[in-house]
Amino acid sequence: MRKVVTTYINPDMDGISAMYAYSEYLNKSGKKSCYYYEGDAKREVKIVSEMYGIEINNNQTINLTDKIVLVDTNSLESLSKCINKNNIVEIYDHHKKTMWLDNRENININIENIIAAWW
Repeated sequence: MRKVVTTYINPDMDGISAMYAYSEYLNKSGKKSCYYYEGDAKREVKIVSEMYGIEINNNQTINLTDKIVLVDTNSLESLSKCINKNNIVEIYDHHKKTMWLDNRENININIENIIAAWW
């Protein structure tokens, strides 16, 4: 079984970093994974990845048998249409939990709501 770690469409640094890091963690733990994102990563992602020599590729596809891990989002509206919500097995996020997750015992949900203070 392969896990596909993904985030919202047109991700910024938060989404890309979480997606890339968790996929790397899974692979180094002996669990097969890859990452997928749809759209264009924000400019800061390109700058940081070039600065540190990190290759952020987006050439993966999602298969019907893939298990999905969401990072930095738990909103279905922000996801690619190719993601089947019934294949989501894990969520790691810091945004407010959305109602579709109520009574989803088959998903390992890790949401720590963080409220940022903007000055």
